[in-house]
Amino acid sequence: MFGVLAFAERQIVPGKPLRARGLARLIWQMFSVEIHPRTIERALGGKKNRHSGRPSRW
Repeated sequence: MFGVLAFAERQIVPGKPLRARGLARLIWQMFSVEIHPRTIERALGGKKNRHSGRPSRW
């Protein structure tokens, strides 16, 4: 048995952009688990988060 994250990682095609909305739908169909597309992007490293290691100006 494998988890949702492992399943999501297997759906990634190198050189193609991450399609988080479609992947969220596919995860819902396969696992009956609702995951927000942004959560998928963060988990798979699709986009940088706001805290990139730079010091804050505030």
